[in-house]
Amino acid sequence: MFLRAAAEYSRLTGGNWAVPQTPGNPPRYIRMRRLMALSKAFDVRPGFGALFTGEFLAHRSSEALAPVKDAIAKDYKLSKALDFRIFDTPEVLAKDSLFGPYQRLANYLLKAYELLNFNGGVYLASGLFAYSVEKTNRTNRILEEAIEPIEHIAGMFIDPECRLFSLKELNSFEWPPENLRDIDSEWQ
Repeated sequence: MFLRAAAEYSRLTGGNWAVPQTPGNPPRYIRMRRLMALSKAFDVRPGFGALFTGEFLAHRSSEALAPVKDAIAKDYKLSKALDFRIFDTPEVLAKDSLFGPYQRLANYLLKAYELLNFNGGVYLASGLFAYSVEKTNRTNRILEEAIEPIEHIAGMFIDPECRLFSLKELNSFEWPPENLRDIDSEWQ
């Protein structure tokens, strides 16, 4: 997911994602170029940093966001804990009312992604440390599954059409051809 990739890049750069990275650090540089390509593909303006603020929503028409509104309304109806009468007022699903929910969902996901990376870099563990790694990994597997519905709705804000691009299609948005796994393994 685009937001997850942006969160990973932000983590790698210490949140300094707005400063262009130079080719001197290929793992970061390739990730930045991928995010720039995805920004073009999904028309996230002014750039992938807008994923953190929701600023890109200002560039979406109400019609473009209609599938998001429909998905939220459907999900809301299915929730037994919520009072659906709130949707009786037209301003509830107005375009401007979508910024807050997107920001809240995106911020939640950013914190969840941080937790999911909690054991990142632990390649070998033994004894009680291995126990703690396994306990947190087990919880993260549950969290990974639990955030899927939130990722889906947040993803719909980014791309209400839920499009999937082939690598060939991404190339038209300047997707970098380098193999990131190979580059990452060279830099570890």
